[in-house]
Order: sequence, then structure tokens, then C-alpha cells
Amino acid sequence: MSYRRKQINHKIRGLRKKKKFFQQPLFWVALLLAVAGTGVVYFVFFLPSFQISSIQVSGNQRIQSEEIESLAWNNINKSLLGLPYRSLLLASTANISKDILQSFAMVETATVKKKMPNGITVTIKERKPYAVFCSHDNNCFSLDENGIIFGEPRDVGQEDFVVQKSKESGGVKAGDRVIDKSIMDGVVKIQRNFDNDLKIAVNRVNISDTLVFTTREGWKAYFDPVQNIQLQITKMDILLKDQISEKARQNLQYIYLQYKDRAYYK
Repeated sequence: MSYRRKQINHKIRGLRKKKKFFQQPLFWVALLLAVAGTGVVYFVFFLPSFQISSIQVSGNQRIQSEEIESLAWNNINKSLLGLPYRSLLLASTANISKDILQSFAMVETATVKKKMPNGITVTIKERKPYAVFCSHDNNCFSLDENGIIFGEPRDVGQEDFVVQKSKESGGVKAGDRVIDKSIMDGVVKIQRNFDNDLKIAVNRVNISDTLVFTTREGWKAYFDPVQNIQLQITKMDILLKDQISEKARQNLQYIYLQYKDRAYYK
């Protein structure tokens, strides 16, 4: 092709009418994506049918429903570019449950579920007091079977079972786990054996390298928390049922059960 022909073709192309921007396929693709994106945002964030309008709380006895509802609403109420929304689709049940557990030490579990199309249900399980835990600074709290203290500081009643630790660092507050779960399981097992099987009331246990139970009769029983608790309970049961009569218990001072295959008493 000659140089002259190239020049002519170039001029011809320059005379062709250019398409306007809205006639370009790319413009319509971008417009459709923008419209679709806006629709998705509206559906997910602002669609009235999926805006949370009610929170139902059940299972709570000592905590006011209004307190739980207020905490849940704080988690639900959001805004996007200044526009408020309460989208059920975006509400995090895990975050609501976490906030409740962190705010209320008395709550053991908080099960949060979405109720289509615009509701939330919160099912509370409150901690049940098992014993009273008293720290070295004489602050006493209700203690559950998991070793967690809760509620306001309280006084010790005559019928309370008191749990103390010989080794304790710093102060304690409601919501703290003050006794390891494995140790607490042993304490509960021993105390219930005293109460249900032997019909002997205990009023205190001191937790250190040993578990020292003090009975209302005045004598003590020593257990090793890292050894087989059931074996130690069995040894104690045999002693108290076969060798130490109820009358003899009046002069009993202690029973040592933490030694393997042996038990000593005085």
C-alpha cells in the first residue's frame, strides 16, 4: 500500500461519526451493575420486611428483660452513610450472645436466634448458686458448679456451703472463674456424697494442694484433687459405714484419704 493511500484512509476514519458515551456497550454494563448493586444494598440493609421490630426474651428470672433487650438493640441498631437500619440479615446472633455473657455474670448461656421475617429471640439460662465463695479480703459471692462467681457480694448464711482457696492472687469480681472446672467437679462429687449417701452435712471446703472438707460435726476429711476422687470417696464410705460408728464420730478429728490404697483417721 502506497504512502498516499495510507494518508487517505486515515482521513476517512477521522470523518466517521463517533458514538456518544451512552451508546457504548460498556456504559450499559456499568449502569446495570450499579443498579443491581444498589438493589442488593437496599435489599440487605434497608428492605422494610427484614427490619427487626421485636426482641423476645425468655428464661430470665433475676435479670430484667428490658436490660437484655437494651443490650441487644445496641448491637442491632446500625447506620450506613447516615441512614439507620436494623437488618435481620446482617444482625450477628453470636455478637449479641457474647455481649450478654460479658455484661451479665449471672447468665450461664444466652441462645440468640433469628425469627423470620423481623424478630429476634433470646433464651437465657441463669447460673444457679451451688455454694458461697469467700476471698481473702472477705468478699463473698454466689458460686456455681462451674467455679464461676456471680451476683452482688453477699453475707454467709448458717446453712451455706463455703468454698475458699488457700492460694489466691488479687481481688475477685463477679464473672471470674475462681475454681478450675476439674477441681470443682471433684468438690461437687464429694459434697454430694456426704449429703446424699452419708447424710453428713459439710459447711466448708478449703482448696489448696488438698481438698479439706470440714463437717458440721467438727471433723475434717482430706482428699487429693489430682488422684481418683471416686476411689477416695469409696474408702471414706467404707470407713464411716463399717469402722467408725456415728457415736465414734463425736470424737473424730480427721480422715486422711489422699494416700493411695490407704486411709488414716484419728
